[in-house]
Amino acid sequence: MPAPKLRSALAPEAQADLEHLSSRLREFHNSDFAATYFEASEAGNEVWSPQMRAHWHLKQSIPKGSRVVDLGCGTAHPCRNLADREICYTGVDWSEKQIARNKDAMPESDFIVSSLYKTPLPDESFDVSMSLYAVEHLVWPHRLLDEMYRLTRPNGAMAILTPPFRFKNYLKSFDYGLSARPFKEKLRTGRLVDAALHLYQHRIAYPWL
Repeated sequence: MPAPKLRSALAPEAQADLEHLSSRLREFHNSDFAATYFEASEAGNEVWSPQMRAHWHLKQSIPKGSRVVDLGCGTAHPCRNLADREICYTGVDWSEKQIARNKDAMPESDFIVSSLYKTPLPDESFDVSMSLYAVEHLVWPHRLLDEMYRLTRPNGAMAILTPPFRFKNYLKSFDYGLSARPFKEKLRTGRLVDAALHLYQHRIAYPWL
């Protein structure tokens, strides 16, 4: 199998292919199989607990009564988990079927079907814009960031969560050692082999390459 050809989201010559890929992704999220996909993603996020450090930190960081927009909302688990923050929640997704399910389950909140790159929502209309586990699926991640910035009021907050790609070295870029932990933590916790490999790669192997 040939190695995949990496294309920049900013490259003019790549835009036609990226448009095609984006349309296929939209088709997937509106397919019958997507319900299974959303169900699986919901299973691990249904209830945020202190053990979910990133989610819990996000929850504690959102002031009560905030206007929150969630781009790529999926099953809208932030809406339920932030209920005690008394937020005004708007969920955006390009899955028509999932948005319909969200409207039935959470009629007190707003949900719209839209591209994540350009929504019909007004400029600077939210205190917090968030996107949880969505940006890594997008063809043009920079356009999502632009839209989040547009929707967020001055002095508001933007929050993005992604999977821990480097945990256990699933992603091989800047692969220092056997885990993605900081070097000092490896020493402190007695992970000496991990720390030694980390030091060798960081100070010798990668600079040489």
